[in-house]
Amino acid sequence: MYKKGIYMLLILFFTFSFTNIVRGNSYDLTLDIVCPSRVYLGEPFNFQVTIHNNSTTTSHNYTLSWEVDGNNNSLIVKTGKLSPNQTVTFTSSYLSFIHPGVHGITFNLLEDGEAAHWDTTFIEVIKIEATLIYSLNPLPIYPNTTFNLILELKNEGDDTIYDASVRILPVKDARGKIYPATPVFHPGNISSKGSSSSNFTFTVSGDVSPRMYNIPIYVYFWDGRGAFYEKYYYIPIEISSRETADRLEILELIFENSFRELRESIRVLQQNMILITALTILIIVAASLANYWYSKRLARRKSISTKK
Repeated sequence: MYKKGIYMLLILFFTFSFTNIVRGNSYDLTLDIVCPSRVYLGEPFNFQVTIHNNSTTTSHNYTLSWEVDGNNNSLIVKTGKLSPNQTVTFTSSYLSFIHPGVHGITFNLLEDGEAAHWDTTFIEVIKIEATLIYSLNPLPIYPNTTFNLILELKNEGDDTIYDASVRILPVKDARGKIYPATPVFHPGNISSKGSSSSNFTFTVSGDVSPRMYNIPIYVYFWDGRGAFYEKYYYIPIEISSRETADRLEILELIFENSFRELRESIRVLQQNMILITALTILIIVAASLANYWYSKRLARRKSISTKK
């Protein structure tokens, strides 16, 4: 929606500019606009529009209008009359944008009912946003061990963030039992789409209760205009029972031994099957030979009896 409006504004702007070049600008009224070219998302701002009558002899009626992103609902119209060499200035009410990107404010000035000036002022609306990414190792985590928490602060916004700081706060119900060697990390300034990371080594005491905990992380920084941002993150971790781990290791050993015995039994069975198969083949061959010799001998006896 916003992109379509901007494209339409650009087409109108170049069309109007070409018309002025062809016929020349012979109007007495001029327009001067003072407006920021870059604002932060949600930041209130306003602008000033000044109309000046350059004629020293002729008065002119004026109609000034402006609208935001081609939206007729935002249309503002000012009318009046300027004497020779007279100036009038209008200050807009405060505006703010809820969507980042490039927005346009279109100004249109009529002199005695004719289009004397048309202009679009473009404003870049930037957002400030940072996210915290984490990873844990090794897992699972047991009492009386250590683990690593890797934190990465990433600037997802459109501008640099300044003096960023990351602080690890005490863990609820485990103060002094789950704690980092160093609780503070200072990434400093991070450019747009950039990031900074740090590794925190945690110690888990032997008397900590096995269950779920949340590690609270406090992140704060400033933007380019000096506005302060802060956010809390909570990273879930599970402290597993060493007794449960030991039981699992025992079960693993039992299963491993059982599997080894089963594998050995299968190997012996395979060997026995080979022997049985070989003996079966030998028996079949021996029986076939015996049957062959018996048949041949029987045929010979029958041949001798027939001759007699």
